[in-house]
Amino acid sequence: MVWTLDSYSEANFSGISWSIQDVWPNNDAAFGQTFKTPNELFSYKLTTAKFYLMKDGAPDAVLKAMLYAHTGTYGTDGLPTGSVLATSNPVEADTLGGAHALVTFTFDGTYALLPNAAYCIVIVCTEKTTLDGGNYVRVGCDNTAPTHAGRTLVWGGSSWSVVDITFDVCFYVLSDSRVAINYDTWVITPGQHGTCSPTGSQSLLVDTLITATPATGYANRDLKVDGVNQGNDNGFYTTTYALPGGATHTLEAVFEKTHNLLDSYPTTNADGEIYINCVVATGAGTYTCQGVSFTTPSYDATLDRLQFYLKNHGSPTGHLQAKLYAHTGTYGTSSLPTGTALAESEIRDISTIPTSSTIVNFKFTGANKVALTPNTHYCIAVHAIDGVLNSTNYVVVWRDTSGPTHSGNSMAINNTGWVASAWDRIFYVYGELLDITDHAYADHARAGYARASVYNPKFDDTLRKFEHMKEPDLFTKIKKMYEKMS
Repeated sequence: MVWTLDSYSEANFSGISWSIQDVWPNNDAAFGQTFKTPNELFSYKLTTAKFYLMKDGAPDAVLKAMLYAHTGTYGTDGLPTGSVLATSNPVEADTLGGAHALVTFTFDGTYALLPNAAYCIVIVCTEKTTLDGGNYVRVGCDNTAPTHAGRTLVWGGSSWSVVDITFDVCFYVLSDSRVAINYDTWVITPGQHGTCSPTGSQSLLVDTLITATPATGYANRDLKVDGVNQGNDNGFYTTTYALPGGATHTLEAVFEKTHNLLDSYPTTNADGEIYINCVVATGAGTYTCQGVSFTTPSYDATLDRLQFYLKNHGSPTGHLQAKLYAHTGTYGTSSLPTGTALAESEIRDISTIPTSSTIVNFKFTGANKVALTPNTHYCIAVHAIDGVLNSTNYVVVWRDTSGPTHSGNSMAINNTGWVASAWDRIFYVYGELLDITDHAYADHARAGYARASVYNPKFDDTLRKFEHMKEPDLFTKIKKMYEKMS
């Protein structure tokens, strides 16, 4: 039996062809299509590929079909990657007809394709005697209303690129041999304060999407696979995770209290660069850290994370760490840190920061999740604590140099020590609200009230209405509501 793994029928041919006019690795030496295998319980052996071909003139060349792994987003920017996975037997170009017809390329049947996986199938000229602008091979396409889910590929002499979205190649990928694949077992468990779907012991063959849903007042913190964090450490964490096949694994969803944005100066303001380019400043233009002053809101929170807008230039090495400081000076003009750090973030490896601009996360944990006083100025900065940074290998910190409007000001450490700057850095500071009762009681304590234990979970939504009130009779109102509803 022969199984069609993917195809785009020659019935879709619109009269348009792509020409193969040279030998690999020159320009116009290869052309093809991305495709996807069936989402089934089998691995198929690649035995045949077919393309809709004809010759123009009298080409004398050797053609082969080749299979590549796929990188990028399937159907959008997917391209071949790595070495050739499988190569067909040769087809002589001079045996092609003068009209388009399906031409078969035969593989040895040893390469097994994974289920529900994207690949690239291409036709390549590997040898030529005569192949040029007057003697070439035409590859039949559809450029009227193509509907294949993949994308068409062309070799440009040094790299692959995606052809305009209005093209699809007429092709077939076939197999006459398949083997059943064993299931992979996953034990999926939610952490406290949330749920997972699906959950429990799951027998899975192909990638399966797990959705983690936090309880009210909580957010997705991470997904752990075999105890290893899988989250996006540059920011907040995704709510889903595609389980890969391969073995028996465990997955746990981890939740945390909802974060509040305490202060920020968004990326939309970024128009200039400043640097962290040394561990010890030795002269003008050398900076060991970059920071900002900010003001906390009028409610109680603990420090959770700082985000800076960064990118690497060159290949700097070492580690960065964010630190929170008390504030001195005139806020917005000459704000500077004072004293030793009040809190220190987890350490970030500089080499993990990309060379394209990205929000980089500095997480505060344990004893460093310090309580922040409401309506108070602080300074927070990112320091290079070790490594090799210099004038050609450094971390770029984005800032606003045209019209900064944040109420605070920025600062850095150079060879003279802390210096203030009017050019606002791009940043976000997040905090965790205290538990709703603790939050209300903190207000009581500042007003001279004693802490009481009048809390019932069913009043969570009602109590939240009083979360930011500063009235002296807040405690009395909550107590009366409790007595009325309990």
